[in-house]
Amino acid sequence: MNTKWHGYQGKFLDVNLSTGSCKQKSLSHEQAENYLGGKGFGARIIFDQVPQGCDPLSSENILVFATGPLTGTLTPTSGRMEVCTKSPLTGLWLDSNCGGSLGPEIKTAGFDHLIIRGKAAEPSLLLIEDDVISIVSASDIWGLDTFATHSWIQKIYGSSAKSACIGPAGEKQVLFACIMSEQRSFGRGGAGAVMGSKNLKAI
Repeated sequence: MNTKWHGYQGKFLDVNLSTGSCKQKSLSHEQAENYLGGKGFGARIIFDQVPQGCDPLSSENILVFATGPLTGTLTPTSGRMEVCTKSPLTGLWLDSNCGGSLGPEIKTAGFDHLIIRGKAAEPSLLLIEDDVISIVSASDIWGLDTFATHSWIQKIYGSSAKSACIGPAGEKQVLFACIMSEQRSFGRGGAGAVMGSKNLKAI
């Protein structure tokens, strides 16, 4: 944990799947103080960056995976993190939180939140290995359910690898599709469909 930030790492990851760019950017103290993390970060980012009236399943929509200042600490329930986007089911704001290890792992890798924008040209996986970020092909696992996808990721990247992924429902952009992380769900509103619309199989 970045001790100068008192609960924050001080940077975030901005990924554009259309261009393949993965940029590490500085978090502003103003954002941290005013919005605290999690849902607050997501609300501010989506308000500022998602065009009014955009189709939730278009490349203009964004996904925000956000931790909070207590994520990764010994505080009870602090393993939770938030996914925020524009819902394809309602056309309105969507936030969903989920427990497990992914939030603390993202925080340990040095990021307070991830912004995912654009659309990959082919099924893809976002790989975060501390500050080494890459977008790799997920064509071999497109079509797998979430249990098989988690197993494949741990087989290829090690048993300690943590992930969030979609199954066939997300790939087919079913409007209430979930994102699954270690058999836990970012449910409600179709965040999985947004991930599928971006050709993003897993993080």
